[in-house]
Amino acid sequence: MNRVKNVVLRALIIFAITGMPVMALAGGGVKVKTSTSEQNKAVISLVEIEARQVNLSIENDDETVIFYSAHIKNTADFSRVFNFSQLADGNYVIVVKWNNEIVKKPISIKDSKVIVKETELIKEPIFRFSDKNLLVFFNNPSESKTEVKIMGETGVFFEDSGTEANFARKYDLSNLPAGEYEVILSAKRKSFGHSVSIY
Repeated sequence: MNRVKNVVLRALIIFAITGMPVMALAGGGVKVKTSTSEQNKAVISLVEIEARQVNLSIENDDETVIFYSAHIKNTADFSRVFNFSQLADGNYVIVVKWNNEIVKKPISIKDSKVIVKETELIKEPIFRFSDKNLLVFFNNPSESKTEVKIMGETGVFFEDSGTEANFARKYDLSNLPAGEYEVILSAKRKSFGHSVSIY
């Protein structure tokens, strides 16, 4: 299913950057500057990201609809003005993904004014599988609920959860039947998958 809303995509076409007065809120790889004179516009810049390609998207609050998406190769000088005037009042999130990191910059729009909130940095979990033992590591500084499911062809074989800031688990999979399995870690409304084979 195409999640991109093309009708809004055109409305978010980037304008040439001008010297408009701004107030900056920075952090974690993405900087958003809101204009004091044109409150429905904001400058989105990438900061100190070293990657061959970065994905930038603007999504609704629960990240089920994408209003804008772009693959950026030259991150060193990426800084562009976005016009949010066509978006309805509500909560949105600017999502930047590169390598194994995800940065989320929540924003709100109220009365056509862009309001920037605190940046959220999410590092992808680390999965290690050896000798039928699965190690899972996830950095969870907000101590939000983290869930792990091990799924096979017939459904869910195992479930676990926790709220530790440094989520670390070791699972013995030696009792599972031979086959292909998918490990799903879910946290902060995001899911990450990892495939394992047991012979």
